[in-house]
Amino acid sequence: MLVILFSIIFFSLEIFPKTDLFLDDGYYHFTIARLIGEGRLWIDISWLPYTILGAHGPDHQWLFHVLLAPFTWIPDNYLAIRIAIIFTGALVPIILFLILEKCKVPFPSLFALLSIFGGIGIPLRFEMLRAQNLSVLFSVLFIYFVIRRSYVSMAILTYLFFNAYHGAIITVPIIFIAIFVKYIKHHVLEKELLLYFFAAFGLAIIINPWFPRNIDYLLIHLFSKSDRALTQSIGTEWLPYPLSDFSKNIYPVNFAIFFAAGYFLFVVGKVRHYFREMSEEVLVFILLTLVVLGGTLHSNRFVEYYAPFAAISSGLLMRDAIGFYSRNDHSNSAKTTMLRYARKAWYLLTIFSLLVVGIVNISSYKKMDGYHVENYQPLAKFLHEQVKNGSIIFNTSWADFVFLMWQTTDYRMVNGLDVHFLADADQERFLLWYKTIYRYDFTSPTLIQDLRDKFSTNWIMVHAADATLAQYLLRQSGVTLRFHYPYGWLFYIDE
Repeated sequence: MLVILFSIIFFSLEIFPKTDLFLDDGYYHFTIARLIGEGRLWIDISWLPYTILGAHGPDHQWLFHVLLAPFTWIPDNYLAIRIAIIFTGALVPIILFLILEKCKVPFPSLFALLSIFGGIGIPLRFEMLRAQNLSVLFSVLFIYFVIRRSYVSMAILTYLFFNAYHGAIITVPIIFIAIFVKYIKHHVLEKELLLYFFAAFGLAIIINPWFPRNIDYLLIHLFSKSDRALTQSIGTEWLPYPLSDFSKNIYPVNFAIFFAAGYFLFVVGKVRHYFREMSEEVLVFILLTLVVLGGTLHSNRFVEYYAPFAAISSGLLMRDAIGFYSRNDHSNSAKTTMLRYARKAWYLLTIFSLLVVGIVNISSYKKMDGYHVENYQPLAKFLHEQVKNGSIIFNTSWADFVFLMWQTTDYRMVNGLDVHFLADADQERFLLWYKTIYRYDFTSPTLIQDLRDKFSTNWIMVHAADATLAQYLLRQSGVTLRFHYPYGWLFYIDE
């Protein structure tokens, strides 16, 4: 009950007071879910024809959109998306609590809340209405089934995971970590685990509405996102997380894992017992925590995995430490009393830290500038009145795609979701787009004609941040400003 109340109250305090939500891709996901909610089980992604998605691209987060579809039946879209954010955000600590309780972790509420609220900026990662929420839950459930050798459940989850989010590829390192831990603990290579996993993996790839296009998308998406040349074009989430900021912002989680590790080592006492007394669960989660720690320092978006994995590792370490000590019958010793007080002091300090960090998160969120997505409504109205349905629009900001799509799904755009999609699909078009948008290279005397011919469009949608390009276009003959809205300009290239 504590986890449910805290989670719902926290997310409600962040989401409901704001008229301008800090969302980008979330609007896209809700729009796709809305189309599915109208009666189609799946749809092709056809709004970004020049990207790796193509004219009939795979919905790489299909089952996530299916799960969101019922929220779209609420008549008020703005209310519906808020409820969806609160539900999908609160669902994470609630499910983690149930798993921790099933694992007999002491005080599971604390570790479940620590997983999501134990750092500045972490709750925001779970408020963006993206499939990462589902990914964290599926990853933890996946480990739970693997450790308990529930291979049929693991296989079913694997199939669902890969059809809900391409981030399901995290199951591959988890499997090999689990195989390694099981082998060093029991000196047995669990071939059955590998068989079930890769069979489910293969079925998830093949029994899919978009096979084999989904394979191309998965490979390109996985190996392109780490391209440092484009990270700034996507946003800051793919940039490194400075160690100093990481230590400062995520201190409740970091303190928890260090305290739990120290507590365990102190209780066990002898080095030769450390490994023997650690359960498979602890070893798998600790190794996985180290992997995502490296990922977080490389790209800060992985903090949404680090915090839950580190918090769960802490809870499991405390469980194993308490279990080890109770088995050795020291219930009346002075050491027992000291350990009990140390544990209580840590619990109280962590609860206080959660409250402090929670207040900081809420106050910080209130100060953040969100997106006034309703400002795109006049533009959508103009397009409906003046531009043929299905027309392609050259857009300078990838984010404009999701905001306009919230208002209308009748138009296609050059770039959307992230710039890698265009870069991987067509280098020539991408370089022209990149040169125009980021370098403001207007030296070519045929630039306007190139934009029109290469992208088969007469419409250029310039974001307010690209005012330099807008000023250039205003000076060109054969280019007409047709519409101005709060977030930018819409130009028309004459035939």
